[in-house]
Amino acid sequence: MLDATEKKRDFFRQRSEITAENAVNLIERLAGRRDLDGHAHVFHLSDPMIENRRYTPGQDAPLSEWLSHLLANELKGGTLVQPSFLGTDNSRLLASMRQAQRDGWDVTGSVQVEGSCTVEDLVVLRQAGVVSVRLNMLGQQNPVLDRPLVERIIAAQLAIELHAPAKETMTIAPQIMARGGCLILDHYGLAESAETLKVLASLSHDGLLFVKASAPYRLPIADADQAEAVREFTIMLREELGENRLIYGSDWPHTQHPQILSFQSAFESVLQ
Repeated sequence: MLDATEKKRDFFRQRSEITAENAVNLIERLAGRRDLDGHAHVFHLSDPMIENRRYTPGQDAPLSEWLSHLLANELKGGTLVQPSFLGTDNSRLLASMRQAQRDGWDVTGSVQVEGSCTVEDLVVLRQAGVVSVRLNMLGQQNPVLDRPLVERIIAAQLAIELHAPAKETMTIAPQIMARGGCLILDHYGLAESAETLKVLASLSHDGLLFVKASAPYRLPIADADQAEAVREFTIMLREELGENRLIYGSDWPHTQHPQILSFQSAFESVLQ
């Protein structure tokens, strides 16, 4: 029978086999591709929602509907991202990811976890097809980076997906990448201008930074200016980071933005 030390040594030996492909390699496989939806959500109104949520969705977003959009637009899969209102209960996302994978879709996941989540827990998630842990700092006053959790995410060879205003990102991003963390910025880093986004792109360290080209309607930019902003943002990001550092996403089902008429229009709007 193995003692505690031997068990731990055995676990980390298995982990090194599981994580032969590091976090950057995982995300590079998803980046620059127009046949994957790099940012979407699935949920049911019956799912347990956290009490202090910023909003409550008005209708279900089932896996079957998202897959029907992928099929109609000739996409091969994508990444399911844990919605903020579901907190750290990733059960819907994980079950949907497994079902889609069984059906032959190339589907990965981005989860939210408790600060107490262990490296072992994270490796299990990675083994299931999770590629990143989402840190949602939107709406927080003076957000503080949970450094021990970040260290464990990095140790598990997962990327960190940051959902935060650009101002906070300028402080948080360097802390993550200085530790060797692979970092993905949600929704153009929520930059309010091309100048701001260029500053965010300049933070890139050792090829560790990726940016999601998704949900321009979530940017702090007037609706009438969003199309031009997306064009400028995309050109600038390709010049500063390269096409292989952009992740294109539909942000389906476009929560809180009922003006978005279709999956196709949302996805095509970011494919400049």
